[in-house]
Amino acid sequence: MDTEQINILLARHFANETTEEQELVLEKWIVDHREEYVALKILWADTHEITSPQLFPVDKAWEKTEQQIGSALTEKGNVRKKQSNYWIAAASIVLIMVSGLLYYFNSSVTVNTLANEIKKVSLHDGSIVTLNGNSEITYPRYFSSNREIELAGEAYFEVKHDAGKPFKVKSNQLLVQVLGTTFLVKNYGKAQHVYVNSGKVSVKDEQSGQSAILSANQAVSISNGTILKESANENYLAWKSGKLNFKDVPLQKVFTTLEDYYHVSIVVEDGYKGSCLLTSQFDRQPLNKVLEEMSRIFGFTYQLSGTKVTVSGVICEKK
Repeated sequence: MDTEQINILLARHFANETTEEQELVLEKWIVDHREEYVALKILWADTHEITSPQLFPVDKAWEKTEQQIGSALTEKGNVRKKQSNYWIAAASIVLIMVSGLLYYFNSSVTVNTLANEIKKVSLHDGSIVTLNGNSEITYPRYFSSNREIELAGEAYFEVKHDAGKPFKVKSNQLLVQVLGTTFLVKNYGKAQHVYVNSGKVSVKDEQSGQSAILSANQAVSISNGTILKESANENYLAWKSGKLNFKDVPLQKVFTTLEDYYHVSIVVEDGYKGSCLLTSQFDRQPLNKVLEEMSRIFGFTYQLSGTKVTVSGVICEKK
């Protein structure tokens, strides 16, 4: 069955005017075109008021078409007009559906998260985006000539390889481009970070023009247009894995990591500027449990009040 016949059949179907045999034919077509059929139903439901059990108000469409054609025809002409009006209405419905379908396929989707909320988003090309708290992504519902999304906040990307369509992430002036890899982009305003877990990634600051190529287990920070390579830190993904791992990490950096992971502010009193090092692992532990263990190691006391932690009396070796 050709496209024109299917369009006519769809018009009859949505007008509840198909025969039992025609419905059987259409059902076979729907099996192979399920996504297109569902999209058309959703589109019309979203853009038209449903005033009767049927999905499409075809009678109203016919009325408008008849008004445009006029009523000054002979009786014989009226019969022909009625037949003609049906085809005009059917063609109009198909035109509206096709136009709406194109709009639907080319439209963008925005997903955002609240604080302490994590969402996993599956893109049309098979790529997966895991969105951290207080973050937002905007992406095309269906990728066409390119794969480009916009990010505010932090997200981990598992990109499906496609040599003909590079995958691009734009976050303010930061542009990250890949073919197929896993990587992290973090941009909460103060400084941006890109960490590559596997594959290869191109990073560019579009304002300064600086760029860098990163391979697996490499990372950069971007601040004021300057791109600086830094040692890989698996704790960048702690929010996703739930695991914190420290190996001879300076205590001040440990506190910074805890602030980021638990969304708190840690204030160290007594002007501590020492070089205490921590080697420990925490697997989905609440903050008070982590602070309790660290207090036994470094001998400090702490007070947790809301989202603020006050630490005092740090010593590098407990006596």
